[in-house]
Parts: sequence; C-alpha cells; structure tokens
Amino acid sequence: MTDTHTTISPTAMFPKNRKVFSQGVVRPRAGIDPTTDPLWDRQVAMEQYMVQRGAEVFRARMKEATDKGNLTMLRPYQRLHKTWMEPMVGGIKAYLERKARGPVPQALLALREAKMDEATLAALTLTAVLDRMVGHTGIGLAELSETLGTTIDHERRLRWWRDQAPEVFGSLQEWLGRTGATSNHIRRVNINQCNKWLEANNQHLPEWTRELRRFVGLAMIDIVVRMTKQFEVLPDPSGKSSKNKSAMLLLMPSASFREWIAEAVEVEEIIRPQYLPTLIRPKPWTHPKSGGYWTPFVRSPWMISFKAANEHNKGRAIDEMVAYDMPNVYRALNLIQDTAWVVNKPILDVVRHFWEADTGVAGLPKREAKRLPPKPDDFETNEDARRQWKREARDVYGDNARLFSRTITAKRCIDIAELLKNEARFFFPHLLDFRGRAYPIPSALQPQGTDLARGLLTFETATPVSSQDGSHYWLMIHAANTFGNDKWTFDERVAWTEENKETIIGIADDPITNRAWVDADKPWQFLAACKEMARWWREGDGMLSSLPIHVDGTCNGIQHLASMVRDETAGRLVNLVPCDEPQDIYDAAAKTLQPMLEELAEAGSGEAKLWLRLVDGKVPRSLTKRPVMILPYGGTRQAYAKYIREWIKETDPDHKLVPIEKRGETARWLVPLMWNAVMQHTGRAQEVMEWLKKCARVSFAEEMPLTWITPVGFIVRHFYGTEEHQRIRISIDGKSYQIAFVERTPKPAKRDILSGISPNFVHSMDASMMLITVLMAEQSGITSLALIHDSFGTTAGNMHRLGQIIREAFLENYKTCSLDDFAATVNRFVGVEPGTKEACPPKPQFGTLSLEQVIDADYFFA
Repeated sequence: MTDTHTTISPTAMFPKNRKVFSQGVVRPRAGIDPTTDPLWDRQVAMEQYMVQRGAEVFRARMKEATDKGNLTMLRPYQRLHKTWMEPMVGGIKAYLERKARGPVPQALLALREAKMDEATLAALTLTAVLDRMVGHTGIGLAELSETLGTTIDHERRLRWWRDQAPEVFGSLQEWLGRTGATSNHIRRVNINQCNKWLEANNQHLPEWTRELRRFVGLAMIDIVVRMTKQFEVLPDPSGKSSKNKSAMLLLMPSASFREWIAEAVEVEEIIRPQYLPTLIRPKPWTHPKSGGYWTPFVRSPWMISFKAANEHNKGRAIDEMVAYDMPNVYRALNLIQDTAWVVNKPILDVVRHFWEADTGVAGLPKREAKRLPPKPDDFETNEDARRQWKREARDVYGDNARLFSRTITAKRCIDIAELLKNEARFFFPHLLDFRGRAYPIPSALQPQGTDLARGLLTFETATPVSSQDGSHYWLMIHAANTFGNDKWTFDERVAWTEENKETIIGIADDPITNRAWVDADKPWQFLAACKEMARWWREGDGMLSSLPIHVDGTCNGIQHLASMVRDETAGRLVNLVPCDEPQDIYDAAAKTLQPMLEELAEAGSGEAKLWLRLVDGKVPRSLTKRPVMILPYGGTRQAYAKYIREWIKETDPDHKLVPIEKRGETARWLVPLMWNAVMQHTGRAQEVMEWLKKCARVSFAEEMPLTWITPVGFIVRHFYGTEEHQRIRISIDGKSYQIAFVERTPKPAKRDILSGISPNFVHSMDASMMLITVLMAEQSGITSLALIHDSFGTTAGNMHRLGQIIREAFLENYKTCSLDDFAATVNRFVGVEPGTKEACPPKPQFGTLSLEQVIDADYFFA
C-alpha cells in the first residue's frame, strides 16, 4: 500500500465514447413465479405481519397469558395495555353502545355495521395517529380524520374478505387434495384464486363515502384525545393559516406523552409500519395497478402517486396511465427495486448502544423535551407580556413536536433494522410520483431515509476495491464527503482522508470511546466509511466492499434549468463545465450580497449593520443556500423570508441580537437584497420559469390536465383543481372546534397550475435523467444502485463507470431541446398551430453553453 495519490477524475479511467440510449427497446418483465422462491412462505408471512399490527399481537399475548394463568408474561406489554389499549377499548365500547337521542350518527351506525372489535379499532387509531406524527410537527385534524377513516375502512374490507374466504378456500383445498397437487402448485393456485375472489366479491360490500370516512375518523380522534389524555388540539405552531385566515388545527403530543414514548420499549407494537421491505424480489410493475407486494394481505399503492391537488379523481388518472406505453419507465422502476440490501450490523451495534444510553449524539434525538417558558406573574393582566410568552411558547411547542417526530422515526428505523439484521438480503418496493420521481414504499429504514437509515444499510453485492483502477480513491472521497468536506477538490478530499488515517482507524476500532465521528456532517454514514477505510488499509487490493458511495449534483434544479437554455453563467457555477475546483453557486450569491450590506452599512443603515453583526462580518453560504436552492421549484419572496427567518432562529437561538418579535421584520428587510443577489447569477433560469408559465396559460382553454412526455418516456399529468371548503363544527374532549375540509374539484385552479409548472417540469427532467441512468447502468452490469433524485450511488468498484454513465445520461436527457418538445406537446394538446398568437411563445434565447463539456466536468456530480 502507498499513501501517495494523483489527480483524480471520475471519467479518467474510461474512454469517452458514449453508448446511445435507445428509447423503446426494453420491456417490462413479466411471467415471474414468486412461489418458486425458497423464501416465498416467509414473504407471505412478512406481508401478513405488516397488516396484523398491534391489536392482534396484543390479543395473542393476552390469550397466551390468560391460558397459562401467568399475567407476568405480559411484560413489557402490561404498560401498553394499561396506558393505551385499556382506556381506548373502554372508550370505543362506550361509544358503540351509547344510545343516541334522535337519528344515529353516520359514523356510529357505520362502525356498528362493520362489527369490528374494540381492540382492533383502538390499535388502528393509535397506529394511524403515530404513523402520521412521523416527519411532522403535528397532524392536521382534517388530514388525520381522512387518513384514519380510510385505514379503518381498509381493515373493514380485509376482515370481510377473511370472514368470507374460508368457505372458498375450503372447497379449493379439497379439490387440490384430490388432484395430488404439489405444495408449490397449491401455493400458486391459492394466491391466484384469492386475488380473483377478492376482486370479484368486493362489489357486494357497502361503500363508505369520503364524508363518512371523515366522520368515522373524527369520532376516533375524539376518543383518543379523551381516553389517553396524551394529545392536545392546538393551532399550528408554525403560524401557517388556512385560506379562511384562521390557524390550522393540529393534533399534537402532550408533554407527558413525549416523556412516555421516550421510555416505552413496547410502543413498537402500535407503530409497526404498514409497509416493510420484501424478502424476495418485489413484484415487477407491469401496469400502474400491479406491482410492489405480492399477496392480497398488503394493499400495494398504485405505481404512480397522485396528490389530491393533482386530480379530483385519482382512479380516473390511473386508468388513463394504464393505457400509456412506457416500457423504459417500467423497466427502470423494476431495476431500482431489484437492488438487494442488507443491514450493516457493526453500525447497528453502535446505534443501539447510543440509543439506549440516550446521549443524543450523532443526530440521535435526546428524548427529553424542552420545557415551556415560565409564565410571567402578570400573564393574565398584561397583554404585551402574554403575547411575548405565546411567541416563546410557540417555538417550544414546535421544537418539541419535531423532537417527538424524530424520536419515533429513529426508533422505527432501529427496530426495523433489528427485524432484518439476520436476513441474507431484502428489497425495497418503489413507486413513482406524478412527475416520474422514484420513492421507496417502506418508511423509516430505506435508501432515501435519514443519515441514520442510510448508515444502517449496505448493498448485498460487493465488488473488489483496487489501487490499480483507482476505485480505492472513492472510499477516501466518500469518507471526506460524509465528514463534511464535499466542497473540496478530489485531491484535497483524498489527502484529508490519508492525513486522518490514524484517527479513522481509531474510530473504526472503538467508536464507543473514540467519538471523533459524532460531529461529522453525516455521522452514521461517516462511521460506516471509517470502518470500510480501516478494512482497506489492512486488506489492500482485492478487498470486497458493498458500502454505497454517493455523488450528488450541484444545485441540481439550476443544473437542469441552465441546460434547458444553455446558460453559461449559471452552468459554470453549478459545475456543468470542467473546472480545477468545484464551483459553489451558494457561495457566489453570498459574495454578491456581501458588498450590498457593506455599502448600506457605510451609508448608515441600522438594518445592514445588524445583519453584518448577525453574519459576524462575512455572509456565509448557509444564509443564501436555501433561497438559491428553491429558485427552480417556484421560490418566491415569501419563501425567501421564511428561510431567512429560520436562519436567524438557528444563528441567534437565544435572540440576543434579534428579539423574537423582530425576526420576521429583520428577515423581510433582507429579502429584496437577497433576491437581487440570487438573480444576478440565475437570471436565465428565471426566464425559463416565466416561459413555462406562459405555455401553461395556453392550456387553460381546454380545462384539462396539462400533459408532457419526458425523454425517458414518462407521461406527466400536471393538474391542480380548484378548492371547495366544507366547514363543520366538531367536539373533541368536550371542546368545540370549527374544522375546514378542502375538496379539489375537476375545474382547473389556474394559480396553482402556474405556480407548480416550473418545479414539476424541473422535477420531471431530473426524474427522467435518473431513470435513464438506471437503464444505462444495467447495460454496463451495474445492478446495485442507491438513488435519491439528484444523488446516485453504487459500490466503490463501480463508481468510475457510474460517474461516466451519469454524464452520458444527462446528455441523453437533453439530446433534443426539452423546451421545444414541451411547447410542441402543449400546442398539439390544445390544437393550435405553432407560431400563432394562441400557441406557446418562442422559447427564451439560448446562451453559449456546450453541454458536451459535462463529460469532462469532474464536479458535475461529486
């Protein structure tokens, strides 16, 4: 081994002849028989496990304990029973048995007719509440009521099927026995007949309307608040308001509940995720209604997720997508979900140690909530003091809600890793959103998850690492990237890793004692990199590595917008052209903002002087990063103010420089300066966004979804319906609230369509590039891929080739002018001739950027 290094290029090891991607040559896979897989029985059991959830587990434990006359064996389930299930079951039973004066409420009548037991309803309610808590500071009552009502409706359907199916299965088993069928054949026939029976008989089950599901959900929310005393109904602490100008109501965890959940081991029984990884390869998608999971136990989502804001009738949208020919899209999506993964056990051991110690290191949430500020003595009589306390309390409520969400996410991630740690491999079923972006269906532990989730995952397939082909450099670059040195040159990153060899080996050998890794930018991925580097230094050439190595695009949205109009200025700042060192558009905007503040401060501006104190004399890239980043996705001045205010809160948490009540005013003062600084580097991008809006206006004549085809062949359906508000008065825990439900109608919402066209078009282009990358990677034999929209990863041994493929896929994506294609599609859709006043206007003027340069642009994805 040697510690010397040479200049590194992601494409230097390979010739620059491009493989041309041919659209339409690949076809979706079909004809796979999952029952021949030796893990088929375990996969069926896994999918049953996903839907059983806490109620059935609890009942099984209770029955076993009762039969044996030993209630002590219920530990650690006793507290779960007493704290959650017992009061919930009692509350639901009282609700179902109550005698209503006058007409029976719809929800009560529907639940009585469903004949579901109280324990099931209690577990479904608690599961839905906690599921929705993950990743949110609180849950909107309107959204939660629909989610909960739909969950109960799904369980109602499933149980009805189970009640009816035994007779069908009984006769089927008798017939199979007479024919002498093999066990494999019996399994195949059973699954096929179950699916057919379920589809044929669902029509006899009375449908629950959307309104009924809402009322069922609200009834359960009232019970969970009253009986557990663990939740509160509060206005949104972020200050977001609905269109009627009243703060949105959220269901939020109480302080006592946050403390309880921080300690509860058994809570996993009621927050078990509905979707888990599969033990066999996921069911390949052959059309939008079939794929992902194999059995009827798990109701797979559709292949394409349409938000309510996209289409009033999602079913109709999916039916239209079924008719479209998208062979490359199906093939790429199936390849993504075919990547095999395993749990990184050494990392899991370290995670479990620090989680149980509750030290709060390496991004793990320390589970002690913040306390509310003490109320001033004159709280009841002094309006100013009361207003000030509420501002401070709102921040604490928000912080605690986020802490709770992070706690549940981390716990779920760890528990799923424990469940899968001894599996030889597992897979993540994926779906697409309406723009073509790919997402894993399982939550928490998944390749697009948090740093913790990604640190706990590694590929099943390993490839050799060698100093001969330079693949060992990618381990070094990855270590530096995950520590936080991803803006340096490649040579500097490699040098940093080599210089810190002794520290890295020390971390790998004893991460519990040697905690130099916990403050890394991505601590768990850095720890995994340290262990891999230590192995390399000890084993040398031929070491097999399965660690995912990632490269990220530079402000990827602007990369795409700059490419659309060949913008040489922005293109250089987002690394579309060769440079000796990586360019940083965030830093460029900060350097542009700096003299603006200095000039105003010299002229006597108190606001400018305050800002120079806030930035300690030098504008950091952290201040300009979010405003620049959101530009391609419809960033507005209001959004600028929001992110600047958040930066102030993070930089001045104790409000020593900016009082809480002045944060908004201070942020708004900077907005026009920030806007000007960003526009100086991204003016062409703004032109593209305005042009897209003009084209969208052309489609208004048809009042139909705006549709375009991406280079990979995905059909994007861009539509937002107008909102209709239904307000109802509800009672929760004896208190009266007014809640607004929002319905999207088939009539287009022109403002939403215009504001969404730019981000959705950009996202559709980055999604297309990713799917093309997947197809090209398969042609090169790369089948282990970690993909997060603008972040691509594989093993170190394959990173040089993947780096070239990413660049080839980018050129393929822009082989023709995407703006011309878009305009032509819109004009055909509306039925107007190009060049007429009714058609799309001429596209923005092109710059001088040559996209072919991206082949030699080392820091394009780095």
